[in-house]
Amino acid sequence: MANIFGKPTTNDLRQLMKNVYSTLVILLTSLLLVACGGGADTPIQTDTVAPVITLTGEDTITLEVGDTFTEPGATATDAVDGDLTASMVMTGSVDNSTEGTYTLNYNVTDAAGNPAIEVKRVVNVEPKIQSANGIWSGDGGDSMFIAAFNEGKFIFGEQRVFVDKKGNEVEEGTLSAGTYSIEGDQLETESAKTYVLNGAFISDGSATATVTSASTIFFAGKDSNGVTKREATLMYDSLNNESVSILDLAGTWKGDGDSTSCFGLINATSPDSCSFSITETGDVLLNTTDCKLEGKISQTTTGSLMTLTASVTGDQCESAGQYTGFTVYVPDDDGGSEGTAALAMIMSSEQFGFISFIEKEQ
Repeated sequence: MANIFGKPTTNDLRQLMKNVYSTLVILLTSLLLVACGGGADTPIQTDTVAPVITLTGEDTITLEVGDTFTEPGATATDAVDGDLTASMVMTGSVDNSTEGTYTLNYNVTDAAGNPAIEVKRVVNVEPKIQSANGIWSGDGGDSMFIAAFNEGKFIFGEQRVFVDKKGNEVEEGTLSAGTYSIEGDQLETESAKTYVLNGAFISDGSATATVTSASTIFFAGKDSNGVTKREATLMYDSLNNESVSILDLAGTWKGDGDSTSCFGLINATSPDSCSFSITETGDVLLNTTDCKLEGKISQTTTGSLMTLTASVTGDQCESAGQYTGFTVYVPDDDGGSEGTAALAMIMSSEQFGFISFIEKEQ
């Protein structure tokens, strides 16, 4: 029996130490179980899921040399950590001044050390394709040049004016028309047809046009044997800077009444017989005694240049046929006589090619 009134015995001290030890073991075991999740129904959670990277925009982008490149970016999300976009790392760069293929790599890792699957974006920088669209003109000393290019089609006119022995002013020259393809700064065509200016088809040929700068084209027309027959340096005309709509063309237009300026139409012997009407939607109509011209003018993206399709019909009409070409609007201050607006109509068929300047009736 324990001595409760006197000093503790040795047995009492031993029993006390056993009780303290047992209590400490129970306490430490409980703490370990709590720390390790022991005794709970929820299993230990381990993050093994990688984050996901999603590109903004396309995974392949194509530019031309000199184009501005703005990196579209990407987003990164993780099932546990949430939005990791700010932690994402992009490597690689794009040199928009040098053609080539560039790769941008996107990577991110979550807090548990899980790396996302790397995502790539490819940026192709290709040679810049020069645009020839527009009106081009030039002065060749004794010749004047005018050309129109638009979306793979062109017409080039060379005009010479001289005074003959009788003192008459004579106009001569050629017209070339066809389609072209463009590679870098070189326009090529194998379908150019050549005509007497405001007259009949001469021969098939070809042409090249080198875009030597943003404002200059060197044109070379060749015959069917590949021999260069016409050369001209053309400048980007200021008319390309005009803001012109089809509504500006609506009204009545008149030529000077001779056969060439009225597209070779028979019996166009007075100004009234070479009178065009153009509607607000671009429909064109011309009636003469022997011929009827019906057509459509359509807007392009370049200044005062518009495309033209026309049909000339008539049993006695020498210039009958299906025509394609362009119109060039010249405003009042640069246009016809006494400050009137002028319209150059440039068109060709399988048999004929014409350039005609008509003036808007006041």
